[in-house]
Amino acid sequence: TTKANLFADDTSLSCEGFSPYEIEIKLNKDIENVHRWLTANKLSLNMKKSEFMIIGSRRRLASIENSP
Repeated sequence: TTKANLFADDTSLSCEGFSPYEIEIKLNKDIENVHRWLTANKLSLNMKKSEFMIIGSRRRLASIENSP
């Protein structure tokens, strides 16, 4: 499940899944929806203020780093 967190003029999307691929598919779908909404409302995303972070246990992060 993807969750949107809104605070003032900041937004974050968070997602969990069993594999990096599963998470990528979910987040890409949501990013496309955000892009469409921004375009429809004549807004743009400030890429200089945008980040992507992977958060997890050391074990889980190591398995992601070692995957193809």
